Amino acid sequence: MYWRLTLSLALHRFDRTGRAQAHYRCGEELARHGHALRALGHKAVAGALASDVAFYAGVYPSAKRVLRETARILLDRIAAARHVYPQTAVYMDRVDRWEDGWAGPRLVLPVQASGGEGTLALSGTVHTKHLTKPFVLSVQLDGNPARQAVIYIRA
Repeated sequence: MYWRLTLSLALHRFDRTGRAQAHYRCGEELARHGHALRALGHKAVAGALASDVAFYAGVYPSAKRVLRETARILLDRIAAARHVYPQTAVYMDRVDRWEDGWAGPRLVLPVQASGGEGTLALSGTVHTKHLTKPFVLSVQLDGNPARQAVIYIRA
């Protein structure tokens, strides 16, 4: 019985990570119930016992979220600030079909209606390999927005 108690005490003393996790969970529970100061004490003890627990439980998730959002914002700004080459501007500003029948990204078709039409049928193909956002199809009649459809691409 003596050795069993001695080994149990030794395991308890060497299990810093387990005790730190217990203190951290206790701090989280206290914070959830509105006891911020007591929660801070338990979290400080957890950080002192095992700094890796404090890092992976407290610092890492917040830093990961902030860095991911910062990277997204920076990439959007870089993409927006890039110079538009003349070849790209020709493609983006064109509103007619190309000689091979393809069109895009904008197409303006003058269509005469005799009156009484209730349906407009559109058909075509969209190559989604390089699309990073949902495909948006907008239809205007006489310059007024008539309908917009968002087409989500399944990976």
